[in-house]
Formats: sequence, C-alpha cells, structure tokens
Amino acid sequence: MEALKAELAAKRKLKEQEFGGRKYVKRSEIEAMRTARLLEATRKENDSKGKRKEDSERTVVEDKKEADEVDTSANTQTSTSFAEKTKAAEAASEEDTAGLSNEEVIRRLRALGQPATLFGENPEDRASRLSYVSKNISVNDAAGGQQKNIFGLLIREMEAEAKRGVHAEQTKKEKKEKNEKEDKELEGLTEEEVETEIAFRRAAEDLAKKRAVEAMTIPQKIGHYFKTVLEAWEKDIETMPETFSRTKEGKLLKATFDTTKSFMQVLFKTLKRDALLDDLQRGLWLIVQAMQKRDYRDAMDVYMRCAIGNAPWPIGVTSVGIHDRSAREKIQAQSQAHIMHDE
Repeated sequence: MEALKAELAAKRKLKEQEFGGRKYVKRSEIEAMRTARLLEATRKENDSKGKRKEDSERTVVEDKKEADEVDTSANTQTSTSFAEKTKAAEAASEEDTAGLSNEEVIRRLRALGQPATLFGENPEDRASRLSYVSKNISVNDAAGGQQKNIFGLLIREMEAEAKRGVHAEQTKKEKKEKNEKEDKELEGLTEEEVETEIAFRRAAEDLAKKRAVEAMTIPQKIGHYFKTVLEAWEKDIETMPETFSRTKEGKLLKATFDTTKSFMQVLFKTLKRDALLDDLQRGLWLIVQAMQKRDYRDAMDVYMRCAIGNAPWPIGVTSVGIHDRSAREKIQAQSQAHIMHDE
C-alpha cells in the first residue's frame, strides 16, 4: 500500500512539474508532452547507436588502411597494366567502328537488337553507340522482335542445306533403310502373302491407334489430332519433286510448314500440362470435330469466335465507366470483342 501511495505521489509531482500545478489540462498538451518525451528517448538511443557505429567504422577503416598500405606496392604495377589494356581495347573498338560504313553500322545495331537510328542522331553518334553496345550488351540469339524475319531465316537455311545436299541425302537414306528393313521381314513370302501381310500390319496399326485415341482425354485428343495433321503435311512436303522444292513456291511452302510447326510447340506443351483455359479448350475441341467431319467452314467460324469473339462492344473487355456491366462475370474468351484481343 505504501508503494502505491509513493507511486501516486511521484506521478502527481511529475504532473505538477510538467503543467505548473494546473487542475485541468488539455489533451493536446498531454499528447505534445508525450511526443516530446518519445522524441527525446529516440534521440538518445540514436546518439548511442551512432557512437557505437562510429567506433566500429573507425576500427574497420584503420584495419583496412593498414592492409592497403601493405598491398599498395604489390598492386601498383598490376593496376597500371590493367588500365593500359582497357584503354587499348577501347581504342581498338573505336577504330573498328570508325572504319565501318553507315549501312554496316545500322546492320550491326539491328543484329544486336538495337534501334537503327535514334532521334537527332548523326552517323558519328551511331558509330559510338555501336561501340558502346558491342562492349556492354549481350545478344540473346533466341530473342526476336519486329525485326525478326522468320521466313527469311528459314529460307536461307534451306538454301544452305540445298547447297550441301544434306536434307535430300538424309531423306533418301532413311527411306532406303526403311525399305530394306521391310524387304528383309517379307523375304521368302509369295506376292499374295506379302500383300496380305502388309494389309494386316496396316489394319493392326490403325486399330491400335484408334484404341489409343479413344483412351485419351480431350486435351490429349486435341494435341494428337494436330500432330497427325502436321505429320501428314510434312509427308506431302517430303514427297514433293526436287525441282519444285527448289522453286520460290516450294521454299515458301517449306518455310510455312516449319514456322507453323515451331509455333504449335507452345500449344502442345500447354496441352501436355493440361493448363489450357476451359473456353479455349472447348473451342479447339469444336475445331477438331469440325475438321474431322471435313466441315472446314464451321471450323473457321469457331476459330474466329475464339480469336476475336462475337460479342457487341459494350459487353467487351473495355470498360466504359466505373461500374461493371450486367453479366460481366460470364464473359469468356469466345465472347470478348476487342480490336486488341490476342489470338
């Protein structure tokens, strides 16, 4: 009890010292006094921390100074030679870019994924920028943009292969090995037995494929169908005459197939992970069913609905105000109508 009385007396005395013995005090004055005490305590704590930090930094600086004094004599010669090598490399790089024509500088900048010309840039500035970019920017060969001409790249690769004769020789070799293997398996049979054996094998393969497809899920069926179409397309291209393959139309057809095949890999990976959106999966399944029935017009209509939608503009993806439109949560990819919709 005595301790409680002493505590109350101490608080009363502190209050009299702070507010001059007034009976009534404003809350704002109490808050101001409390804030002042907190600021004072924070200042004292920061001062003590700063003092300790200064002492530790002073110790670190002194130790580092001693170590630097020991290493200075050994590193002077090395640093001088490194600086000389750096300056020599920069001078050589500037000399390399200085001797290039304006067209070559632009070509190299584009190859590095940089803009050909900046606003207000003259040829000297462009050459300096090429020198800087060559030293400080790494090129990603897989990256592409608006300047990437996939068709041109594929056609150039086909022309190089045609000069070497690699693709044609490889295709002929594979066909020859396959025919030799089949001939060995059918060796010793009569002509009628050979025809029967071949028909039996084809029927067995077709039945096995049909059963495998029936056991697949819908994403697997979609991927299997498009892979089958790509394989049939590839066989048609491989059976083209050599004279047609060397023409512009043949090269363009081959480049179109290679581009389509590479772009379809993203879809195949998504289907394999079963990560395709439900509405897109439903649209692709409708496309597959229509193509199997050879109803290509219906398949094209489904594709267009998946790509750009057929909903009126007010229910599209662009909001026209701060309030949501009615039934907005029911909008899916096939019902989005927007000029910037990504197909």
